[in-house]
This record gives sequence, structure tokens and C-alpha cells, in this order.
Amino acid sequence: MKKFFYEITLIILMALIFPLQLLSSVNLDDETIVKIHYLGHSSFVLQFDNGITVVTDHGHFNAWIDYGWNSPIHSFNDLVPDVMTFSHFHADHYDSTRIPEGVTYVLSEFDSLTINGLEIKPVRTCEESIVRESNSSYIFKYKGLTICHLGDAQAQIIQIENETVRNRIQEIIPDSLDLFFMTIEGTSQFTEQAEMFVDLLKPKRIIPMHYWSTQSKRLFLLQLTKQNVSEVKYTIENLNTSIYDLELNESFESIKVIDLTRSSFTGFTSVDKEENRPFKYKLNQNYPNPFNPNTKIMYSIPHQTDVKIRVFDVLGCELATLVDERKSAGNYDLTFNASQLPSGIYIYQLITNEFTQSKKMILLR
Repeated sequence: MKKFFYEITLIILMALIFPLQLLSSVNLDDETIVKIHYLGHSSFVLQFDNGITVVTDHGHFNAWIDYGWNSPIHSFNDLVPDVMTFSHFHADHYDSTRIPEGVTYVLSEFDSLTINGLEIKPVRTCEESIVRESNSSYIFKYKGLTICHLGDAQAQIIQIENETVRNRIQEIIPDSLDLFFMTIEGTSQFTEQAEMFVDLLKPKRIIPMHYWSTQSKRLFLLQLTKQNVSEVKYTIENLNTSIYDLELNESFESIKVIDLTRSSFTGFTSVDKEENRPFKYKLNQNYPNPFNPNTKIMYSIPHQTDVKIRVFDVLGCELATLVDERKSAGNYDLTFNASQLPSGIYIYQLITNEFTQSKKMILLR
């Protein structure tokens, strides 16, 4: 028993004096910074590469069906997002019964949030003449990019030719949008005004949303195509999918309009539809921990790369190389046998060309 308490005390002391430099920094994949899934109406799933997942405007399952329209808002199923944002409290934008237990942050009206390098700020729209409640559009800033979810800015779009409205929009919405979730239909059809709104802000990318029928979306896209006759102002991408990858580095000669379908969320897949491809690098905590003498180490690779997994003691001396080979994208696990090692704290490390992460594990005999 004395030996047991001695080993526990030794492990605690070693943890306190463990050299911090062994805990290497994390370098996330710079290609796709957010994956986007369109649920319908104004509702999206946004999964940022810092691990934060946001669901926007998850309202009644059939928005405005009582008015004869059919704008379904599909389910995000078993996902429990970290954040949910709501532009306002109309039933087609907000339904409290569809907020799952476990959501950490629910933002509405004037709520803002900064987490893991992601800044979420509201800007108030539809305050001047809309007959229903005012609403907040949300600005997402991350890794130097700016994304705007326009919410339900019907009043401003309908009145965009009014100089006061134009000045107000330019005042509250950033002038360099990397992605614009764009309202294209409201209480009346305003296809031409929606295009004027786009021309005012000149975002790099647009995802049309908040339309009550596929016909209204087609009319909007036709309006943009018509304007391309003499000058290529828009590039329309019909991806025939509900998912879009927003990449960090991309050149633009015209505004890219991304036409997404609406569907339930069943998890993200890669562009090449490879099943179970992870969204980002990840090194999981070993299990069990503490262990004796076997433990499992699980890790994820988002694309093909050279992979090393090594084990060190607390002084930084390498004890074992568990993996040293090129791996395809996927989720992996291995079993580490420490039968030749004494009790103590050990460090295991995942290393690729783009990413390094270390974690502690405790061998307790």
C-alpha cells in the first residue's frame, strides 16, 4: 500500500513539473475553415474547424405552411450544436421545441459571443418599417474572414433604392463579406431589389436562402444570369447538394452564387463523398487512463498525409514509435502495450506535416 501511495505522489509531482514545451501547438487544416449544410429557409449548420458548430434559425418544420407556402426546415437529427442563433421569434425562424438539450449558447436579439477565435455579433435589421418584430442579422468573424447571415431583412431589401436605407446597410454590414447568406424572398417577390442589395455590398460569395418555393429561387438566379449578358458579374454554382466547403484561399473574378438544396443533416462528408472522412485532425485521449499495461489511442486524419505517433517520457526522451507511415483520410485506433515501462506519466504525440498534438497518459501498476 505504501508503494501505491508513493507512486501516486510521484505521478502528481511529475505532472506539476512536466516541461510545458512538450505540449506542442495545434495547426489546423487551412483549406476548409467551415463546412456548411443548408437545412432550409434561413437555417444552416456551420461547423468551423476550431470545433465549434452553429445552427441558425431552426424554426417550425414547415415555414409559413399556414399561408399556403412550402419552405421546409429540415432536422439536424442527433447533432447537439455548441451555438444556436435566432434572427427573430417568428415561428418560421424560431421554435423552442427544436432546441436540443445540451446546447451551450442560444443567441438572439443583441446577444454576442466570442469563442475559440470565432466572433459572433448581431446587427439589427428590419427596424424601420417592417410590420413584424425587428430582427438581428449575425456577423461571424473567423480567421480573417467575415460571414453574414442576413436573417430576414425584408424591409431593407424592398427599400434598397432609398438612400437612407442604403446608407444604413453600409453602416451596419461590413463592406468586405467573404460569404453572404442572402434573403431572396419575403412578404412579396423582390428579385430585382435583392440583386441591388447584392450589388451594394458586393460579397465574394452568396448562398440564397429564405425562399418559400424553389420557383422563387429560380427567378432570382435567372435575374442574376440576365445581368451577366454584357458583363460577367456572377458565377452561379449549382452544387446539387446541401453541403458547401468554405475554403480560406480562393480567388474571385466575379461574385460566386452557391445554389444549395435543402435536406436533413446526417453529418458532413468530404467533397469526394468518401465515407467517414473526418472534418479535421484530432488526437483523442487514450482509454483507459490510467492504464495497465494496455491502452487504446484513437486519432483522425482529414486527408492523406504522412503520420507519426510517438511516445516520450516526461524528460522528452523518445521511447517508442507506434506509427510512421503515410495514411489516407480516416479514423484510426491502435493499442499501446507498456508492459516494459515503470509506472509514471508518459506523453504520446501525433505528428503530420500540418498538425502536431500531444497528450498525457498515466501508467499505474
